[in-house]
Amino acid sequence: MASRTSGDVAPALVRSPSFLAFWTGQGVSQLGVQLGQLALPVLAVSLLGAGEMDLGVLNAAAMAAFLVVGLPAGAWVDRWLKRRTMVRADLVRMAAMAAVPVLWWAGALQMWHLYVVAAVVGVATVFFDVAYQSYIPSSCTVRRSPRPTASSKRPRRWPVWAVLRSGDSCSPS
Repeated sequence: MASRTSGDVAPALVRSPSFLAFWTGQGVSQLGVQLGQLALPVLAVSLLGAGEMDLGVLNAAAMAAFLVVGLPAGAWVDRWLKRRTMVRADLVRMAAMAAVPVLWWAGALQMWHLYVVAAVVGVATVFFDVAYQSYIPSSCTVRRSPRPTASSKRPRRWPVWAVLRSGDSCSPS
């Protein structure tokens, strides 16, 4: 009996409709997240005339979630369904980002709104990232596992974003 190589696993993984739907959805999700990370500071400067301090607070609001809820999020997400957690986190991020153009259109957009949006997106990102890290290992079978191949599909997108964001590192946000 011939042993199964990683070359055999990759086509099987690509033919899996559930994995393709998952991987495509995450590609679209990451497009939104990365564009949002780029757009919030640009909107703050161009529409609201934000200065260096405002941009620093905006970035801190987005990153504070990792310090505040990072540890408890791991314990909570461990008890929840991973896919449902990722979908809900994406929906929260989408709703928060959708509030920005609505507030702008209503003529009510202020800097504190962007701080709140950045914080909400940051908290949702923490929950999403924790669920994502444990989703692939829990969803792939143990025997003849496509797990290494499945796990390797995610990092391929990051260098593209690093180039587009001009100067940022290749690490996911």
